[in-house]
Amino acid sequence: MKNKYIAAILGIFGGCFGMHHFYLGSTYAGLVEICLLFGTMGMSVIFSLAEGVMLLFVSTEKFNEVYNETKPKKLEFVFQRIKFDMLSISNAFPDKDSPAIQKLIPSRKTLIIAGACFGIMFVGLFILGIHLQGKLSAADELYAEGKQEEAVETYLAMGSFVENSDQSMSNLCEHFAKTDDERLHVWARSIAEKDAPVLVKGEYKEEVLAAVNKAKADIKAEEAARKAAEAVIAERERKRREEIDRQWEESNRRWREKKAAEKRASNAASNERARKVLDRALKNGTSINEEARKEYGGTCW
Repeated sequence: MKNKYIAAILGIFGGCFGMHHFYLGSTYAGLVEICLLFGTMGMSVIFSLAEGVMLLFVSTEKFNEVYNETKPKKLEFVFQRIKFDMLSISNAFPDKDSPAIQKLIPSRKTLIIAGACFGIMFVGLFILGIHLQGKLSAADELYAEGKQEEAVETYLAMGSFVENSDQSMSNLCEHFAKTDDERLHVWARSIAEKDAPVLVKGEYKEEVLAAVNKAKADIKAEEAARKAAEAVIAERERKRREEIDRQWEESNRRWREKKAAEKRASNAASNERARKVLDRALKNGTSINEEARKEYGGTCW
């Protein structure tokens, strides 16, 4: 008896490795999921996560119907089995059985072709990497045998891939030191940036080491300059924020002073009117309430 929550957890946290497919019995679908993981450089995680969410939100009755009462096929994905039952919860696709919606679900043949294409692409990239690594090793052997010009041509043709081999970079630096080529400093910097060992053993070792050490010093100086520039920018930003806060506080202070002055003026005016009411009442011998009614247009006390 399969549990939908176990399947959902496997789909969300291990779906990229096909764990939920293996648990639900769709073995080939799990293998295709693994091929997609490597073929898409990890992008298939989104697809497996979506399937895990579908398993989490599908009703228990529907899950039991499609996975416990009937046996799934070896190559059948979750969205093929459950289809759009999950989406009916939010009524996003009320007409889920319409031909237009069904066309959105790829066929098994399409999935097999897509998985095969991604798998072939991954295998091709893997074989290409092995080929380039072998070519790099062959160039190192040529350099060791004294065929330095031919080896250097191979190195330069392979471009930045040479940075994957410490020996190849050291060979290039030694050759450029020997020929007094300015490119020595470029590759010495590559060695310095990777903090790779200098594998030069000939008479030009000291020259290459000096170039690498100079590159390391330049990198440290650039890093120090970058940090100093960041510190200047941070200080400017701090002062700018302080100025904004100061202006804000000044604006608030002026506003509070203005309101306080208005309140004092209003209180003074009220007190003056009350004093006039009291003086008229005393002068005319009338009640304060009567004089206040004349002054304010209503009863005040």
